[in-house]
Amino acid sequence: MTTNGGSAWTNPLQGQIGSNGTCWDIHMDAGGNVWGTLGGRVMKSTDGGSTWTEISKSSAGSTGLPRSGGRIMFASASDDADYIYVVQITSGNALAGVYRTTNGGDTWTKIGQKSTYFDPFCRTQCQGEYDLAVGVDPSNKNRIIVGGITVWEWEQGQGWNQVNGFGPYNIHADNHDVIWHPTDSSKVYMVNDGGIYFSNNGGTTWQTLNKNYSTTQFYSIGISSDRYVVGGTQDNGSWVMDGSGNTPNEGRTLGAVDGFSGDGGFSAVSWLVPKIYFTEYQQGRIGRSENKGQSFSSFWDNRSSQGIGSWMTPFYLYENSADPLSQDSVDFKVEQAIRSLGFANAGQDTFTSKIVPMQTSANMITSTFKVQSGNMLVVSDASGNLSGDGSGNLNAATGEFTVVFNSSPAAEIIATVDLAFDAGSEIIAGSNTNGLPFKYILPNAMGMGDSIVIQDPVSSMFVVGFSGSIWMTRGALDFMVTPEWWKLASITGTVQSLEVSADGDYIWAGTSSGRLYRISGLQGARSYTTADLDSGATAVSVDLVDNYFGRNITSIAVDPNDNDRVLVTLGNYNNSNYVYYSSNATDASPTFVVKDGNLGNFPVYAATFDKGNSNYAIIGTEFGIFSTQNINTTQPQWGADNSGLARVPVFTLKQYRTNKSSTNDMDVLEGDIFAGTYGRGTFQTTTLQTTRPLDISERDMEGPVDQLIKLFPNPADDKTTMEIKLAAGDHTIQVLDLNGRVVTSMPYTAASNGVQRIEVNVSTLGNGLYIVGVPSVPASFSRLMIVH
Repeated sequence: MTTNGGSAWTNPLQGQIGSNGTCWDIHMDAGGNVWGTLGGRVMKSTDGGSTWTEISKSSAGSTGLPRSGGRIMFASASDDADYIYVVQITSGNALAGVYRTTNGGDTWTKIGQKSTYFDPFCRTQCQGEYDLAVGVDPSNKNRIIVGGITVWEWEQGQGWNQVNGFGPYNIHADNHDVIWHPTDSSKVYMVNDGGIYFSNNGGTTWQTLNKNYSTTQFYSIGISSDRYVVGGTQDNGSWVMDGSGNTPNEGRTLGAVDGFSGDGGFSAVSWLVPKIYFTEYQQGRIGRSENKGQSFSSFWDNRSSQGIGSWMTPFYLYENSADPLSQDSVDFKVEQAIRSLGFANAGQDTFTSKIVPMQTSANMITSTFKVQSGNMLVVSDASGNLSGDGSGNLNAATGEFTVVFNSSPAAEIIATVDLAFDAGSEIIAGSNTNGLPFKYILPNAMGMGDSIVIQDPVSSMFVVGFSGSIWMTRGALDFMVTPEWWKLASITGTVQSLEVSADGDYIWAGTSSGRLYRISGLQGARSYTTADLDSGATAVSVDLVDNYFGRNITSIAVDPNDNDRVLVTLGNYNNSNYVYYSSNATDASPTFVVKDGNLGNFPVYAATFDKGNSNYAIIGTEFGIFSTQNINTTQPQWGADNSGLARVPVFTLKQYRTNKSSTNDMDVLEGDIFAGTYGRGTFQTTTLQTTRPLDISERDMEGPVDQLIKLFPNPADDKTTMEIKLAAGDHTIQVLDLNGRVVTSMPYTAASNGVQRIEVNVSTLGNGLYIVGVPSVPASFSRLMIVH
């Protein structure tokens, strides 16, 4: 209690009774009396809190108020100090009873108790300790509203009636307060996990009042390569802000996991396969989606399904498009180049086109070139001269050809040519993961029909932290099979936080009881025998490297430029030392030192290094975001960075980091920070965003930027934009498969001569490699497009 505005506080119960119990509620009635709870007791003060008397009894009888085994909440009539209502919750979070007094607490009547029909705090589970609201109608002291998971009203002589249901009667679950309008008792508000609900008829019907009210509580967020934010929220499921709404801030809900939703948790979007989403709901219900989050399914095998998830079970999706130790492989076979010219118009016998190998390093064997339509066949000699059922010529250097049949052909016209490769030729191969392209240098010359097995460098890891164990699969992106899961470690405690190093060799795991584990050797963990703890000797080492004894390890951050530099943050109130840092984290016995500096004693929930300046560290705390310019100093100076962001708990910080670009630009932006808050939604800052030149291996894999036709993005998902110089007039855009056949086409009219930008819809195409071109510009059919 304070009598000077908070400058000093005293415990008015000190020395009177045991004063170490939980105080669930403090309430003042209409007469100025103060009601409070302490350790299951109901206390009353008539002198402003200086002295207190227990009103509850250990043996209450029929007219007394019993002590409670759980939470207690008060409500009182606004015009009569004698009318007090008390809601008591059991130690199991169910309803213990609703009591009222009409004489200031001298005697009590039990007006509600748990039954098969009535318990506002239980559904599939009971949670009265979390959600409890009670209020008295200011126009009728004999009527109250009680809210928990469901909302009920009680009126003397009428009994209990549920006031929320479906349609106009619906009120979101998990209610925390009920408030009447101060001058109009017909207006009442419910405050819950769904926001604010309003009734203008005393509680008969309800509507939401959440427009521009951004208070979503995000437990965790993930970032897509397109900077979409995906995350799980308290009692409002999982969401993605993908720009599909009317404003950039709008999002859409993600699907349920095996029919279950509710409280969303950790979420991620694949950067290798952007249509693959991952999310979870409470108690470890983790699922994956291959349709951008519209529907999810779990993907455990028999062993991993036995893992015990926590309230929010942490997982981490690690992806690598250039894994030098990958054990996956793909086949490359030398096959003919094919070009379909379609069908002849009536009387047409002359055709000009271009045949283009899918691989720019391929050599066309001119003497094998032929054009066929039904029984009609035109062949080439070594110089490109055509003969047979027609004549013409082939330019072997460009692939352009003209053929004149002796008569107009009736069947589809197909041109083919055999190919060969020199030793040292660079080819583009497609990964098993979504057909993603990668470059490979052929060690030997190859002719028609030859094949070679080459390493597939695209890989991923999906790591999950359970209670007592940590599991991993490398098959989370493959929807053709149920992935094989490997048990990496048995640990003590429940995993609360996970982080993977940039090279994928280290996993860091922190538990809710303060144990910090390091798992190393992941680059060698490629099979059951090399990764699974139950297989015996593995390539993986598990070390308990620190213990913060009873503290919750809320987050771990690894410097993306240096595996030795690791930040650890801790939660829990009434403690000191919330930020720890190591500069030798991969050593056999690493040292973690306190880096609180001038921060203050409050929980820290999230941390990240700045990739562009690793001395710069950013943390999310109970009171918003703080950063330091130099984490290496003995006493870092932390400064608040909350401009545009309220002082609200920040549970997640993610920096946008990339080694690849999906655009046709010659540089890439990275470094912006995304924050997931527990109460104000998500935020982004571009303060640390930098422009990084693309490495030569990142640039357009087809050749110089001044080529005849450009595509961006490439690889493409739903659509791509083609840039090409066309003459004014009507044209057709064609997409060809590897057999040279048209799989989709669209008309286009160029209003004037010059470079055109044309949006091409590829959403109906399967994953793979295609050629895009314009028949009116034969040389344009040289552009490889990847669809994933």
